[in-house]
Amino acid sequence: MIAILIFYSGKLIASNELSVNNFFSFLAAMMLAYQPVRSLSTLNIIVHEGLSAAARILPVVDTKNLIKNNENAKEIDIQNGGIKFKDVLFSYKKSDGDVLKKVNLEFEGGKMTSLVGHSGSGKSTILNLIPRFYDRIKGDIQIDNQSIYNVTIESLRNNISLVSQETTLFDDTIKNNIKYANLNASEEEIYKAAKLSFSDEFINKLPKKYETLIGEDGVRLSGGEKQRISIARALALNPQILICDEPVSALDVSVQARIINLLEDMKSKFGLTVIFISHDLSVVKNISDRVSVMYLGKMCEIGDSDLIYEKPAHPYTRVLLAAIPDPDNMHSGTVDLLEGELPSAINPPSGCRFRTRCPRAESKCEEEEPSLQQVGNEDHWVACHFPHTNFENDPVSNDRAE
Repeated sequence: MIAILIFYSGKLIASNELSVNNFFSFLAAMMLAYQPVRSLSTLNIIVHEGLSAAARILPVVDTKNLIKNNENAKEIDIQNGGIKFKDVLFSYKKSDGDVLKKVNLEFEGGKMTSLVGHSGSGKSTILNLIPRFYDRIKGDIQIDNQSIYNVTIESLRNNISLVSQETTLFDDTIKNNIKYANLNASEEEIYKAAKLSFSDEFINKLPKKYETLIGEDGVRLSGGEKQRISIARALALNPQILICDEPVSALDVSVQARIINLLEDMKSKFGLTVIFISHDLSVVKNISDRVSVMYLGKMCEIGDSDLIYEKPAHPYTRVLLAAIPDPDNMHSGTVDLLEGELPSAINPPSGCRFRTRCPRAESKCEEEEPSLQQVGNEDHWVACHFPHTNFENDPVSNDRAE
């Protein structure tokens, strides 16, 4: 088209109908307008992309926040960090069944308690209730005997830090990513948090150190480095309670060990109440003070970590221990692995929720839901009508006796 225009303009110039100066002025104007006019062709695509993004974002922006401070709410005062669930009932939608039903659970202050169970058993739901990301339907949750529904949400969340499986990092500097949890943190506090999480080991090797840009979602960092940054961010808040939602499940074994040792070290140094979620009993074996085993929104077995591993009383706990892929696993071969499909957590079986897959199930298990009962005189509780209590023939008990 430009060639045709130049050819036609040449004829006009030859016949003195168009001056050379006017031709070049027109040509320059046309070339300047060419790119803007061409970009108009992509305008339709840009508009549709914007409308698609708005369709996803605006409903979120317009969503009303149903989690609000109750009238006369006070600042929370955390000294020990003990957490208690009392007959907690919860469902995500009123039309759905209960995800948690009359859950009674205690996390001792200054200790590490692990929540263990298959995916969908309700572990993450319990953690989401503590900082009030959701509110329970019935029951109460207390921290140091203070109902979390009678304290301000801001003071509650300022004392709780979360380390999740999927680390969220921003396309910014390492320093600003750590500072995100506490925008008022000084540089000294940021450096301290990085040192405590052992992040400074790799940060100081980077050319720009704390001013290093890490890219979207921390693409310039390894999985272990990203998780350590996440822990540093959690520590920058100076929390009393640390919630860890499967923080090592996506990491290789060597990095897992280092992150787990780091969490245990922090608990010991600062007296933090640590809640550690995992679906793998082998991960929490050596770091937990207490272990709680969940199945379809109910507590199966709770107790001292050593007792749970050495004297598992609930059939589900025994299956989880037997399934640990370790050649030295003393529980391996002691029980049959589970068969059949996992029931729906929204519409669980009547009576005992584990009965459809339990080798010890009887008619009573279908008719009556078991409650937590103490095993002996120890810190060991099990919700089962027919728990395993004869540990004399168990390989772990025999090995311990020897």
